[in-house]
Amino acid sequence: MLTFKNFFLFVLWNSNSKAILLNPDFYQSHKHTQNETFFITSLCTLASIAAFSQPASYFTADLENWTGLCECVNHPSVSWASVAGSPGGAAKGTDNANGTWYFNSPAAFNIDLSTYYGGTLKFDQKQNGTIASQTNLEDVMLVKSDGTRIVYNTSSNPSSIAWSSYAVTLTETGWNYTNLAGADVTYTDFMDFLTNFAVIKIRGDYSSSTNESTWMDNVILATPPVLPIELSNFTGQLENNSTAVINWETLTEHNVSHFAIQKSSDLGQTFDIIGKVDASGNSTVENFIHLLMKIAQVKVITVCLLLIMTIASPIPRL
Repeated sequence: MLTFKNFFLFVLWNSNSKAILLNPDFYQSHKHTQNETFFITSLCTLASIAAFSQPASYFTADLENWTGLCECVNHPSVSWASVAGSPGGAAKGTDNANGTWYFNSPAAFNIDLSTYYGGTLKFDQKQNGTIASQTNLEDVMLVKSDGTRIVYNTSSNPSSIAWSSYAVTLTETGWNYTNLAGADVTYTDFMDFLTNFAVIKIRGDYSSSTNESTWMDNVILATPPVLPIELSNFTGQLENNSTAVINWETLTEHNVSHFAIQKSSDLGQTFDIIGKVDASGNSTVENFIHLLMKIAQVKVITVCLLLIMTIASPIPRL
C-alpha cells in the first residue's frame, strides 16, 4: 500500500503483459527483440487548483478576536501581551475562579475544515501554574452550535519554563466523544464535525489554582503535508499492439477532484493528456478505476497518473 506523495513509480511491461522492472533507465540497456513493444506505467502528482489561505493567528498586534470562556459562570481575563509571545505578541488568559476555561477561536477559524482532514492544528503555549496543581482534562475541542463536541488530549501540559509546541492531527485518531472517557470518534463523524463545527476550544486552564495565567501564540491550521490518497496498485496491460488498459485502485481519497492520464513516447521527456477520470472526492472504501487508451507503434510508452486536488497556500509570519 502506498501513501500518494510526489514521486514517479515506473513499471515496464512487455508485449506479453509481463512486468519486467521498476526502473525506466533499464530500457536504455535492455536487449529487446525488434518486434517487442514496451509499456511503462508511472505515478506522478500535480498539486494545484484553487489555492486558499490557511487560518493562522500570530497575535502580532492584538487578540485577533480570540476570546476566553470558562466551562462555568466566571470567565477568565483575556488580554493581548505585546512582548510575551514566541516571538512578539501573544494571547494571555488569567484564571479568576474554579472551573476550566478555554481560548475560543474567532470566525476566521470557524469554517468548513473538511479540506484540512489529515492536516494539523498547531499552537504554542506556556503557563505559570505549579507542577503540584496540574490537571488532566480535555485539551482541544471541536464544538457544534448545539453543544455536542469531540475532544482531544495532548501528551503533556504546557511548560512553565519555556514555550511548548503542539500539533494536533486532524484525523479521527485520538479524538473522543464528549469527554476523555467517551468512545472513539469515527471517520464519518469526524468529517461531520470538521464541516459543521461552531468553535475550536483550546484549553487555557491547566491548574487547579484560581489565579494562574496561560499564554498562547502561533495558532495555525495546516493542510496535510502529503497528498491524501492511499493507492494499492497502478498497472498497465497491453490488450494488443494498438490498445492498452490502465488500472488503479485507491483505498482512501480525501478532497480529490480527479485523475488525469498522460502519455509519453519519449521516456517521459514530453507528455500529452489522453484522459480524465473523476475521483470519489472523499472515500474510505476501495475504488477500482480503469481507462482504455490507444497506443502508437513505438517501442516505449510511458503513462503518467496525476492526482488533482485542492491544496492550501501558507501565510508566512511577517
